[in-house]
Amino acid sequence: MKRITKTILRAAALVAAVVLLLSFTSCGKTYSEEEIKTAAAELIEESYEINEIFFGEGLPGVEPEGEDIMQYLKIAEDSPYHTEEELKAAALKVYSEGYCALLFERAFSGFSLDENGEDGIDTTKLVDARFVTYNDELVILPLTDEDIMELERTYDVESIKVVKQKSGTVIISVQSFVDGENAGEVTLNMIMTENGWRLDSPTY
Repeated sequence: MKRITKTILRAAALVAAVVLLLSFTSCGKTYSEEEIKTAAAELIEESYEINEIFFGEGLPGVEPEGEDIMQYLKIAEDSPYHTEEELKAAALKVYSEGYCALLFERAFSGFSLDENGEDGIDTTKLVDARFVTYNDELVILPLTDEDIMELERTYDVESIKVVKQKSGTVIISVQSFVDGENAGEVTLNMIMTENGWRLDSPTY
């Protein structure tokens, strides 16, 4: 009887410990709306530059002199970034590691793009890396106007609202504009990292 009682008590203690652990895990830390809004506003403003680098004009390149023909161009001296490490660090100050992994693959490794042909035949287009380190120097592949993404979306950061937060993850809504015209509210995800809040959604 004593053995049965001890077994029951041990089982009850184990269940209580598991329940307590789960309760602590599920609750997590909550953050003030003011803190979230301030961080979101700063990240959104900083994301414009990152979007421009990875999807828009990129970085300023130097046209080759004379008859030299180069697919990739050297980065201009007045560029704010001159190495792959600097670009990655700048992006990681704004976006999460998960989202940056997609950015970095496209920018530094290239990617394949499935296209639907007019004849109904699907084709795969290989897209070269936008940035390459050549002879220890970062170079950029200039894009045609057709390949450059139009980054016309902006946000009214004063309109940011916290929709939901849970376990270091936050969903916000913010009024957006495209080419100056009202484009409705957009929801964005943010996550808390060891280095602070980061956007986990694109803002372009």
